[in-house]
Amino acid sequence: MSSWNVVQNHISFHAVYNSSILDALKFANHTGFKGIQIAVEVPHLSFEQLSDEDCFQIRNYAKKHDLYITLHAPDDVVSLFVVNPALQQGIFAYYTALFDFAEKIGACLITIHLGKMTTFPTDTIPELKYPEEDLLIYWEALENNLGEIVKSARNRFILCVENYYFNPFILEVLEPLIQDEEIFLCWDIAKTFTRSGEKIAEIEAFFLDNLSQIRQVHLHDIHNYRSHRSIGEGIIDFAYFIKLLKDVTIEDYCIEVRPHSRAVDSYKKLEKIIQNH
Repeated sequence: MSSWNVVQNHISFHAVYNSSILDALKFANHTGFKGIQIAVEVPHLSFEQLSDEDCFQIRNYAKKHDLYITLHAPDDVVSLFVVNPALQQGIFAYYTALFDFAEKIGACLITIHLGKMTTFPTDTIPELKYPEEDLLIYWEALENNLGEIVKSARNRFILCVENYYFNPFILEVLEPLIQDEEIFLCWDIAKTFTRSGEKIAEIEAFFLDNLSQIRQVHLHDIHNYRSHRSIGEGIIDFAYFIKLLKDVTIEDYCIEVRPHSRAVDSYKKLEKIIQNH
């Protein structure tokens, strides 16, 4: 079986500019995508406004047309670096509701961003970004908060962490959870590069060391210092990365090019890239 035959059965697009989740599924069905990744942080696609009947229709349409659904959780508004107990409880309540929604619609995978530490750059050489006293506090908060999220998701769907603001601090917290398969990885390939196109060697090395733990891949290009550009229009060698992943059990290759009409163009370009290598 060719590489394209394997990959094409696991390609979704990032549903952001569709009028509804059902509309996104219909678009996927009519254009050859096998699934959708719902941007639940977008207000008109957020789950709290959906009735049980709405959820049933979403789940039923996906099942009838052999489509899959993944969810992308919000960014910094649910940061797992939060240390305040009241804010933590709000974040846990949000994730509880999100995970319940995922089960209702039959989502197979949820990807989260961990968030990031609040920075306060100093006018010194070397520049400092955080008070040293806060590092242990942040470490414990991330470890405990992520542990709660992992526990809530266990045995319900695949939980992935995307390489959003990854650094040695985060990687050290993630390592035991990855090795125990409590959590898996989403590799946003473009985030392996700076906006100027320089490869971040530490990030690539981390993913190469943990290839077997990757379950989702985000695909978009970088062009003129801008990310989320159409595939094949920028600096990324997609053939190289797809080849790296050929023996990995990838559940979803999500084309994060928006709007969805541009994702279709990228789908066609990805097919040509893979078939020509």
